[in-house]
Amino acid sequence: VIVHPDVRGQGIGASLVRAGLDWASAVGARRMLLEVRPDNEAAVALYRRLGFEVITTRRDYYGPDQHALVMLRPLRDGDAWAVECA
Repeated sequence: VIVHPDVRGQGIGASLVRAGLDWASAVGARRMLLEVRPDNEAAVALYRRLGFEVITTRRDYYGPDQHALVMLRPLRDGDAWAVECA
């Protein structure tokens, strides 16, 4: 999710992610995964507020020494994956 710098902080990113979560849930997905740069503090904070949790790190995902956090959010209560990650 990318929001133009001139309009950041207005809830646009959260609205876009929520729309994606709603769509994924509606089509039967049980969980959503994403990758984000650890130094993108605003994005990491947004994803945490929306219920995502870090489950691992992908080394060199964006290039040498440029890692990614992998974050997961269950979409349905009782999801076996959600229980394993709790």
